[in-house]
Amino acid sequence: MYSKLNTTMEHFETVDEALRKNRSSDNNAIVVHAITRNCELAFQLLYTHLNEFMKSILKEMFVKRPLRIVGDSQSALRFFQIVELGSYEPFVITCSIKYLEN
Repeated sequence: MYSKLNTTMEHFETVDEALRKNRSSDNNAIVVHAITRNCELAFQLLYTHLNEFMKSILKEMFVKRPLRIVGDSQSALRFFQIVELGSYEPFVITCSIKYLEN
């Protein structure tokens, strides 16, 4: 099975290779800019994949031992928020991810 990470890395390498092949003195600035933008996209995609991976881990931990992930990322939840959410699971996972990011 092909992962999103492999696809992202292949895309990065393919675009980078194509840009470097067509590099000349006439288009050097454009190619350098395109390479930079390609690297930025790769980092953004890798961060997104890492974020999705961490969320999936937290969801699994929440199923097994919900009190383990709540720990330090405590947050007050009002009754109307519980009703809006329908479940506190997404709220707990989102708060935990924000806590880890900080």
